[in-house]
Amino acid sequence: MAGRCDLEDMYLFTTSIIQAERLGTSMGKALVEQADNMRERYRQRIKAEALKAPIKILFPLILLIFPSVFIIILLPPIINILNHLDIMP
Repeated sequence: MAGRCDLEDMYLFTTSIIQAERLGTSMGKALVEQADNMRERYRQRIKAEALKAPIKILFPLILLIFPSVFIIILLPPIINILNHLDIMP
């Protein structure tokens, strides 16, 4: 089953079940432990993705948002200064 799915979580799950069966331990304890392990791995993957988000948003921020903000904020004072210096009609 783990070979067909080619997922690390599935490989760990099947290995855990096989070990529990071979060693004769409680299948319930093995499943609870495996569920906790899978939840923790999921949280770690989500945290890793969350840490990548600021880097992914940096380029659109620099290319799209900053120029428009600078135009909106700086254009009126520049026009006002140029009008006072009599450079612009």
